[in-house]
Amino acid sequence: QLSITVDTIAPTITITSDKTALKSGETATITFTLSEPASTALISSNITVVGGTLSTLTPGSGNTYTAIFTPTNNSTTAATFNVLANTFTDGAGNPNTVSNTISITVDTVAPTITIASNKTTLNIGETANLTFTLSESSSTFAIGDVTATGGTLGTLSGSGTSYTAIFTPTATSTTTATINVLAN
Repeated sequence: QLSITVDTIAPTITITSDKTALKSGETATITFTLSEPASTALISSNITVVGGTLSTLTPGSGNTYTAIFTPTNNSTTAATFNVLANTFTDGAGNPNTVSNTISITVDTVAPTITIASNKTTLNIGETANLTFTLSESSSTFAIGDVTATGGTLGTLSGSGTSYTAIFTPTATSTTTATINVLAN
């Protein structure tokens, strides 16, 4: 009797991420799951990555590997990942099929803010109308984010990318007033 071992099934690879969006300072864990053990190594250089860098692959349980993705600084380019066909083989020598492609939304561009005043000099009894213009819409910008020396700020009003407040200088003072929004 003659028996022939047959394996005509190409190994597959599925890519997943623990995050769908990343902002500055964040990373994502990318998981690569193979349908069967690979006889040739799946290495980071076999993976097509756009929008950042991928760490060295770490073997996990079963046929899984993980790597940490770090997005490019000051970028809004979506991150994408895929593994081309014929990148690794199974024990029978069958080459893999192309993987799925996943995408992660990236925004590592820090928002900016411009502060403008309708006046550059204030005298007794005068106030200045301040305008805060944000480069990106915010739902969390609040008066507590603004520091003022040489006077006080009134209520912050507005939404999205445009806010206003009234600055009242300290009475009987010649101190230069400064209004500032700190980073983060």
